Amino acid sequence: VEFAFRHDLVRDAAYQMLTPEDRRIGHRLAGAWLVEHREGDAVVLAEHFAGGGVTHEAVSWFERAAEQALAGAAADKEALRKAAGFYLRAGETCAAAYANADAIAYFERAAVLWAPFDRAESARTRLALARVRERAGERERAVEAVRRAGDDAVAANARAELRVEIL
Repeated sequence: VEFAFRHDLVRDAAYQMLTPEDRRIGHRLAGAWLVEHREGDAVVLAEHFAGGGVTHEAVSWFERAAEQALAGAAADKEALRKAAGFYLRAGETCAAAYANADAIAYFERAAVLWAPFDRAESARTRLALARVRERAGERERAVEAVRRAGDDAVAANARAELRVEIL
């Protein structure tokens, strides 16, 4: 038996009626249920656990999704794009939980994967990396990440506004 909303707007309206805490609980329960019923899509699981605030589970599934994307297709541009996106989401999830060291590691992986084919996305990822490095007290390395983001933005011919706030 599978349940689904007839229309996305109905689903979105029902979702918006939930309190933030109810949404987190729902995502945690959905993630646990999906694992128990052997859901194979690592991204679906990662997003539920991230929405539920279960950082270690979310990051583990994002990492698995990235590894699956890269398995046997390291030269495939679409596989690299997917893996970079999954590492970026893992970094964002860690950053939201103030797991700075892990966030830094995932943002670095994502930036390296983006750099050869999407310098604008690499720049955005390096800016996220800079914010976490600054928050972790690594100001010099944060400035270096901003500089590299600027280089990536210039290489991508992207208009980028780079701002560094030093406390």
